Amino acid sequence: MAINNTLQAVKTYNQDFTLPTLEAALTLTKLTNKKFNNWKTITKQRGQTVEYRKPTLFNVTNSLSFNTKDDGSFAERFAYLTVNQARLTNYAITDEQLATYPLEELANDMGDEAMIALAGDIDAYVAQKACAGGYRWVGDREAKAGTMGSFAALRQAVVAARNFGGSQTLHCVIPDTAIPSIFSSGAQEYVPDRNNDLDQTWRLPQVGGMANTQFYQSQLLPTHTAGTASGKQITIKNVTESTYTENGETLSASEIVLSGLKKDETIAVDDLGDISGVTPIRFLRQQDKTQTALNPQFKVITGGTADASGNLTIKVAPALIFDATGKNPERNLSRAIAPATDKLYIVKSHKRGVIFYQPAFQMACPKLPSKSPYASDVAQTDSGIALRTYHGSVFGEPITQMVHDVLFGVSMDRDYAATLIFPLEAGNFNFA
Repeated sequence: MAINNTLQAVKTYNQDFTLPTLEAALTLTKLTNKKFNNWKTITKQRGQTVEYRKPTLFNVTNSLSFNTKDDGSFAERFAYLTVNQARLTNYAITDEQLATYPLEELANDMGDEAMIALAGDIDAYVAQKACAGGYRWVGDREAKAGTMGSFAALRQAVVAARNFGGSQTLHCVIPDTAIPSIFSSGAQEYVPDRNNDLDQTWRLPQVGGMANTQFYQSQLLPTHTAGTASGKQITIKNVTESTYTENGETLSASEIVLSGLKKDETIAVDDLGDISGVTPIRFLRQQDKTQTALNPQFKVITGGTADASGNLTIKVAPALIFDATGKNPERNLSRAIAPATDKLYIVKSHKRGVIFYQPAFQMACPKLPSKSPYASDVAQTDSGIALRTYHGSVFGEPITQMVHDVLFGVSMDRDYAATLIFPLEAGNFNFA
């Protein structure tokens, strides 16, 4: 039966068991930064944006004099997050039930279950956004079985993430299907008491020797199916700077023309890849622009299908910039890309995890501008989450509808996150 969307005698009610109180059980949601500019007072409609401040990029010069004019020596940056997601769950209480039990008791019993369903759906979406936000990646680009399944591999992931730059706390979220092999690999690294604790609690500790790195597990992390051109070196014909729009913000990108593909081979949106050459080419560290040990990596923004000549043009993020003068604060390459000798590689299909710095993961759950009795409120002052809980009777029907809804948006800052590449096969689990 279709539900009449018009309620009568609508009232807002308070429910103790709400989304903020569930945060402890929501691996991805609890790791987000929800304090956007003016988050306590601002109201938004679906499709509007909120603003966050990003770390500023600076140039450091070998000099004691400075230019009083804006000469591009620093780049002050802001991020804009679109609140384009809405989730609602509702249930009906009959007049017969209301005659037997108080409304508050019924609301708390069924409402708790409804809120768990709502929260689980939100956390699954947040997981998708977390693993698709960054352009860097860590792991085996062929996603071979057995890789990223040990404490040693996680240590390598932490080192690779830090090598790009940054000193804040790292958060690492891995698929729960990878945990058995990781535990097995570490059985001989720890004293018996610690092994017993690991086996009994199934909690990942901080990786030995890696300070400021917290590990979490989730069953909601996504699987990515790569284009058919993945898993091989591809010839680069040309690279030019470009842009793309995300959350209402114009971001830098590179347009790359490829050749030597088979007709109808594909590269998919959100594919990950890197560029290598006979002469090493490396990413520059984000903060001080010194050379890292990492090949330039990217995320595909616009994919496509190779034509009959084997050519394909794709757009990738970020813009791959070499600046011999050293004045561009957004430069990120140790040398210019050489189409004659450099090759591009697309990572094969894989299960995803994510590693990121604390401020990078943004979530906005703003209040809606609607007034009482449809007003939304921040259920817990420090949570940053505003949602609506209300009820009303349905005309001509002996029921009361109980409604929970929330408006939100999620974004992972592309410069401060990396995707972890896990194989599709892990022990008895196969996501292929």
